[in-house]
Amino acid sequence: MVALIVGNGAKNLVDITVDTDGSGGSETGVIVATDNHPFWVPVLAEWKDAITLEPGQWLQTSAGANVQITAVTRRLPLNERVHNLTIADLHTYHVGVGAVDALVHNEVCDAAWGGALHIQEEWQKGNRNHGIPGVDMRNVDQIAEYLDGILTGPGGRSVQGGKTVYYDEARGYMVLRASDYMATGRKMSKEQFSAWYNKHKDN
Repeated sequence: MVALIVGNGAKNLVDITVDTDGSGGSETGVIVATDNHPFWVPVLAEWKDAITLEPGQWLQTSAGANVQITAVTRRLPLNERVHNLTIADLHTYHVGVGAVDALVHNEVCDAAWGGALHIQEEWQKGNRNHGIPGVDMRNVDQIAEYLDGILTGPGGRSVQGGKTVYYDEARGYMVLRASDYMATGRKMSKEQFSAWYNKHKDN
């Protein structure tokens, strides 16, 4: 199911200009977004609010390629009607701009989604200790659903650097929330986790 969310009133909008044809031409396209709408920046492996994007950064497309930002321009606050989509069973989607598109977050950005993309990327590189037992690592939605269940559940422990760690004893898997937008994880035995936690716990 696709639901349309309509917002009225004063809005802070941002024009994000991207290069749509690379070095082979001079075509550009513009994405208009609210200033706090999250976009995925692959090189940083994190979601960035539209207003914090910078020229020279790259956004991910549905084809797995990247498009480069050439300009980010803040509009004067105006009373505008804006539309957002919430799509059942999908937590991210792509918005079209010219002949390309960019990956944006479906509704609420959280550590589970940044973590899911990061963990899947590491697994695809051959770092199999990032694999989650019982989860299809080819399916980023499944990875994110698992992480979300861990990160929103009980059992979090504070560790150094303002981070929070969780241990799933049933799967032998540690999940580390690094920030509001990023998490990571790896397989660990209970003994390995205890040793890791004792070394990194927030005293």
